[in-house]
Amino acid sequence: MANSNGVFSDLFQAVGVPVQNVADGVVDGAASVLSVAESGVTLCGTALTATINTGMDVLKGVSDALGNFGKSAAPKPAAPAAAPSAAAPKSAPGANPFNPAKS
Repeated sequence: MANSNGVFSDLFQAVGVPVQNVADGVVDGAASVLSVAESGVTLCGTALTATINTGMDVLKGVSDALGNFGKSAAPKPAAPAAAPSAAAPKSAPGANPFNPAKS
């Protein structure tokens, strides 16, 4: 039976609530899809940025290596003074298995 608002008001209330629930579900679903898409774009952007930075580092390393090609490296340190030969006695012939006595 219709209340004092009329038949159309009852019909609108009976149909409007489920339609509104469906509409809310569609909006929530669209928001979820957009959120997932935004996360994917952010992830791809981060991966792309990391790849570009790595590529730039490699190119810089190659460029620096080519720029230094043919140039001498850091100066070599001076050689230490030679030890006097009298300080280290030679082993007797045959005492060292790596230096056997000649016969």
